[in-house]
Amino acid sequence: MTYQETEYVHLLNAYRRLWTNRSLQLNNDKNEQDLLYETIKKDLLDEMTHPRVRQPANVKLQWAVKRIEDADLEQELKDGLLSLYHSIYIAL
Repeated sequence: MTYQETEYVHLLNAYRRLWTNRSLQLNNDKNEQDLLYETIKKDLLDEMTHPRVRQPANVKLQWAVKRIEDADLEQELKDGLLSLYHSIYIAL
């Protein structure tokens, strides 16, 4: 396992600690990086919420940033998750 792969394993585990109600299962076609990107994109697009009560991506980003900053995580993990959220938000 490369350093980058190990980093995504740690980031995925940190994400799981923050959002405990989400089932994030790896399968043969997805690695940790793909699963994390897909899950964050779904979160920003609010795809897990009923369409009538969905929030815009910028609101979801603000909520995620607050949750990550307030979390009991190592600063390196917080920075990694925040970086992923921002880069995926910009790509939307």
